[in-house]
Amino acid sequence: MTTSVIELSHTRRLTLRLLASEHESEYIALYRDPRVMRKIGEPLSEGTAREHFAWALRANQHPPRIRSSLRKFSDPFQSLPWDRRQLPFQSLRVAAEVRESGRLAAIYSADRWDPDGSQWEMGVIAPSQAQGHGLAVEGMRALADQLQRLGVSRLLLRCKADNLAACRVARLMGFTGKTAETELGAVMLWSRLAVAADRWTPGVRKSTSGGSR
Repeated sequence: MTTSVIELSHTRRLTLRLLASEHESEYIALYRDPRVMRKIGEPLSEGTAREHFAWALRANQHPPRIRSSLRKFSDPFQSLPWDRRQLPFQSLRVAAEVRESGRLAAIYSADRWDPDGSQWEMGVIAPSQAQGHGLAVEGMRALADQLQRLGVSRLLLRCKADNLAACRVARLMGFTGKTAETELGAVMLWSRLAVAADRWTPGVRKSTSGGSR
């Protein structure tokens, strides 16, 4: 079956491209910043951040491919992939840069959770100075839309229940939310099915059963 490779491009204000060696200092600074990591996890040591960055560059050498056929999900949260395996099949890290200045606006994660690429999990981390301007949402929306145009059936996102910024991003992108209790406390699960991707309007909340309030 024909597969499609992700092609990164521009938005109105951003350039999206694979994380590269020139992003190392910004990546390390992000993951060591207590303000940025406050709702994500413990800040990383410099050594651990460098190891994670090196891993991300290796992963980006083999960009995931997607089958151009949709898998049907009757429920946004049915059969979650991490209930069956601990790690995704493949990962991608994408940098969003402000077109006018070249400064880093966000780093996105996109992890393929099944062999055919029908389910991907997304994530985002953004520098403090880039927050509050809609940049993270703009780039993440472009990446999510492209994934689902290529044939991804379900996009997923996880964040801490008190991470209001991440929850807002998910809502603006048309995700449906659900609270879940884990051994680490309450988390928000977010899902966007391909069938819904063509029916939402940016910035307008749809009324959906089971959604976050």
